[in-house]
Amino acid sequence: MVLQLTRTGLSVRSAANGAEALKLIAEQLPSVLVMDLGLPDISGQEVITRLREQPATCSIPVIIHTALDLTAEQQSLLQLGPTTCVTKTTALSDKLAEIIQEVVGFKV
Repeated sequence: MVLQLTRTGLSVRSAANGAEALKLIAEQLPSVLVMDLGLPDISGQEVITRLREQPATCSIPVIIHTALDLTAEQQSLLQLGPTTCVTKTTALSDKLAEIIQEVVGFKV
């Protein structure tokens, strides 16, 4: 996915787990966050909840990237702030870059 998004002209930073994602976000706020919920240490759900609790990060648009249907609890994340959900098949297509551009309001 990183290579695919980079090819569209987007600047991409990648994290292997939730703790690394939070560290990268603290170092430099992203324009948008594409987050898988199934991370190995801190779940993507917990990362999003933490971001929504902080004034500096609460308005970062989040695109939940998942292969599964969201549970009711996970769906509640969509109510916490600017959040969209896409399936991994959508993410593998050129549609993800279009969704990111729409969410952040610019064209690459």
